[in-house]
Amino acid sequence: MVRQSADGRNRLTVLRWGLVPSWSKEAKGAPLINARSESVAEKPAFRQALRYRRCIVSVTGFFEWKPEGKGKIPHHITLRDGTPMLFTAIWES
Repeated sequence: MVRQSADGRNRLTVLRWGLVPSWSKEAKGAPLINARSESVAEKPAFRQALRYRRCIVSVTGFFEWKPEGKGKIPHHITLRDGTPMLFTAIWES
């Protein structure tokens, strides 16, 4: 991920996927992995990170899960030419 460091410079950083709000008492619980752009600013879990801790994530692909019968089938989404995609993200420490 690319994020701004304390000195104001953009830095390439390795972070763990999933957000646990800094105020959460369940730091070992399941992290939040998605935020809807329509409501991210309204949700307490994301509010501070959205305001102060944004970053860019480079990926070569991602999965969407399609319900089928009693389970779900993964669909791997990539660009046709194999180049990376950039996503916006928020982070927390």
